[in-house]
Amino acid sequence: MNIKTRLFRGLTLVFAFLLVVSVTLSIIMEKYRTALDENTGSVSQETVISDDAEDWTYTTQYTSTKDAVDSMKEFAIREAAELVYQTLTTVPGNEQKIDFVAQPESVTIFEVIYR
Repeated sequence: MNIKTRLFRGLTLVFAFLLVVSVTLSIIMEKYRTALDENTGSVSQETVISDDAEDWTYTTQYTSTKDAVDSMKEFAIREAAELVYQTLTTVPGNEQKIDFVAQPESVTIFEVIYR
């Protein structure tokens, strides 16, 4: 028997065994969930909803949406200034190399062109 065949058979056996064990454990844990919740102090069947605004607020370094957009524009302009696009134009009998440097005045963010 080929060594790869034995390897794949062994891996299949191991992963099939892990699948059976995980399905069996999930069935057992679902059946005894009340006892497990009491012993571990957890709650497995409850949706927790908070009305506190702090739970739904993410910290940011920007004071407004305009500041965030302006910061993204400045970052995109800095990055665009570093880009150099090179195109090789081939005309029969004449080859030219044309360098295009990104213009920092014109930037596209979220498919919106800022100039």
